[in-house]
Amino acid sequence: MANRRMFSQDIVESDAFTEMPLSTQALYFHLGMNADDDGFVNSPKKIQRMLGASDNDLKLLIEKRFLLYFESGIIVIKHWKMNNYIQKDRYRETVYKSEKEQLYIKKNGAYTFDESKSKDFCIQNVYDLDTQCSVGKCSIDNTTLHNITLYYYYLIGKCENFENSTEYEKNIVITQLKNLNIYGDISFDNLITEEKRTEYILLYWAVKEILFSSHKVYIKYLTKDLLLDKFYKTCNYKNKNDTKNFLDYFIKTLKKEIQRISEIGGDLVAKRLVKI
Repeated sequence: MANRRMFSQDIVESDAFTEMPLSTQALYFHLGMNADDDGFVNSPKKIQRMLGASDNDLKLLIEKRFLLYFESGIIVIKHWKMNNYIQKDRYRETVYKSEKEQLYIKKNGAYTFDESKSKDFCIQNVYDLDTQCSVGKCSIDNTTLHNITLYYYYLIGKCENFENSTEYEKNIVITQLKNLNIYGDISFDNLITEEKRTEYILLYWAVKEILFSSHKVYIKYLTKDLLLDKFYKTCNYKNKNDTKNFLDYFIKTLKKEIQRISEIGGDLVAKRLVKI
């Protein structure tokens, strides 16, 4: 088990989390630090006692759905895949496979017991790929997607905070970029310029922000022309090397535009967007 773990600000700085007692919050962090590589903890009560937390602290985390509880007494961190990305060469699958087989993954990467909630999240339903998305059974029978995934890993792998994306999030975003034809030929990896690599990185984060935000409902209005149009216009106002400011401006204008399209005519407007 790794001795380093990550926690997403989206989770631990949410109102639902920060409104809990500090002792409850502390227990969550300690459980996270003691979880295996799939987010399972087999001795939550032991950790609770070591920390001096109360039974109510553990119960509250379960009631608030920050933890999922199994009859065996094992718990799993619900948002584990939102918190952590573990490289394949370091990943060790949990030994609690019977519990793992009861779980599915929701659209935001969170664990759930409810299979119906995972269906809207499956790559198959969103992108018409042959995919199964229960935990431990997510295989993409698509050679092209596999190659494009490797390609983007190569391009974006050195990007700061890239590991904050879960494996599933990466596949979702890369698939969307693939559908928009925003990719290159993997056989020409060595010919990719640094400028082009930076462009791919920025496009990745912009699309990820849309897919995993409330604006995901407008994703059907996102076209290649729109994405690139807003990207190059942002280049006129912002320095690409100042990643945060560039992305803040780019994502803001992109979200505003796809929402505007949905409100004034949808697909017909989207097709004529660059001319407007």
